[in-house]
Amino acid sequence: MSFDPFTTPISFAKVKGVKTPGICVIEDADQSIAWDERAGPFLAGAFLVGGGRKLVHFSMRLTLLTSQDFADWYAFKPIVDRPPYGTRPKSLDIWHPWLVDQGVRSAVVEKLGQPKLSSDGSFEIKIDWIEFRIPKITLAKPEASSTPTSNDPVDKLIENLSSQVQKLSG
Repeated sequence: MSFDPFTTPISFAKVKGVKTPGICVIEDADQSIAWDERAGPFLAGAFLVGGGRKLVHFSMRLTLLTSQDFADWYAFKPIVDRPPYGTRPKSLDIWHPWLVDQGVRSAVVEKLGQPKLSSDGSFEIKIDWIEFRIPKITLAKPEASSTPTSNDPVDKLIENLSSQVQKLSG
């Protein structure tokens, strides 16, 4: 299912199945891929190893416009508050179409901001999140998009000598 904010705008997210108060905007939910560049001495270029998914870091901005929004905020806040001292934090099920697009279904609160007065008289609360995902081993080395060819005579000499050495070594 693809989300079209023009035909079906959504102004909330769900955390543990509970709708966020006020108007909710999800920001910076960008996917990143982890790559390790492995180069050696006298090499022009490097081997890329990795390809694993990094965790998605994103922000939730809540805009509270009415007294009812503030009442809803104080009912919602215990869900995103720090866990009591001595207890183990747990990830939270989270839903918003932009997060679905990025494959995020569970996250932990990294930072809970205070309500800040905006110039239009509304209050904004920013919550920073980190995706929660159990690690899986995904070691991969990408292949070239096409076989590189070179017209450089030195490269051709090196390639010729390398193939001779490989034939002699068996």
